[in-house]
Amino acid sequence: MTGGGWDVIESNMKVLLLIVFSCLPLFGQGGIIQVPPKQPVPQEVMLSAQKATQALINKSVRGDFRALVEKENPAWSKIALRGRFPDIKSYQAHNVRLLKKMVAEGFIFQAAVAQQAMVGHEVNYKSGGYKDWMVFVPTVNDYAVMDREVQPARLRKLRSRRFQIAIASKAALGAKGQEAWTFVSGAGITGIQLRQLYPFLPKNEKLLGFPPIETAERK
Repeated sequence: MTGGGWDVIESNMKVLLLIVFSCLPLFGQGGIIQVPPKQPVPQEVMLSAQKATQALINKSVRGDFRALVEKENPAWSKIALRGRFPDIKSYQAHNVRLLKKMVAEGFIFQAAVAQQAMVGHEVNYKSGGYKDWMVFVPTVNDYAVMDREVQPARLRKLRSRRFQIAIASKAALGAKGQEAWTFVSGAGITGIQLRQLYPFLPKNEKLLGFPPIETAERK
């Protein structure tokens, strides 16, 4: 397995202060739809998302893949399984099998840290206002993979910078706290894909504010 192995895992797991105010027009059946104005995401909400993300990735380090998969945002899961799996249970079981297979092939998840969240959006506009918070939480992940494309095979140590998209309804966050957060992996995601969940997000990905993604070899 090459250093791109983590990209494969995260894309299948589907877990600067910039608060975006968007007034970009959208087009609906009746013509131009004005994007409702948004409020900044409070810092306590950002911190809650960071803590929930750390709890999530701690489970992945321990190999608790079932818990990891079950924390994926339900609305996103429905989009991801469409045309591929008959139901959510089949989709989740597939992802658990994939993660276990990667470990069996030599992937070792060693450590992960959720960093301070700097970007967030109000989302899920309905009558009366936006109902959900969405926060992009950067993560630093240390792992090792067995590279069998070289002879003899060797263990490569890598560090990747990724992010989790943490999503929680405002009502659930008030009632359940940190447990209310669900997640979408930021690996390989695009603004177009994310707008399947929330159409009022900015079309310009720079305004959307995805954290950077990179992978480098460790000594």
